[in-house]
Amino acid sequence: LPWTFKPDQRQVKVKVGADAIISYSAQNNGKLPISGTAIHNVTPLQAGKYFNKTQCFCFGEQILQPGQKTHMPVTFFIDPKIMDDRDLKNLKTITLSYTFYRHDSPELEKAVEKFSNAPDNLVSKVN
Repeated sequence: LPWTFKPDQRQVKVKVGADAIISYSAQNNGKLPISGTAIHNVTPLQAGKYFNKTQCFCFGEQILQPGQKTHMPVTFFIDPKIMDDRDLKNLKTITLSYTFYRHDSPELEKAVEKFSNAPDNLVSKVN
């Protein structure tokens, strides 16, 4: 997509179990309205099952007019059960990222299928 997409803050510190809100900015740099849909990714993958979004723009269609800029919030928390996961005992950083696809595109369909077929223990699902 001819969009500029970036986090409003590159880094936030959150307490495990506490609600947090972050946001991203998107701007359509094209000359036509464009409809996009985002899929999220959490790394390390093993942390995905503990990353719980309570509000997210991902998987919903986003339409931006030419030159339009918008903020897209994400509300989330890290499940306290992460503290009991021995494989993640030294974890200090969780990264949330997004990939936008043109809405109703074959690439989006493939990405959604791949996301939907990922093991539940490796990804967080939209609540």
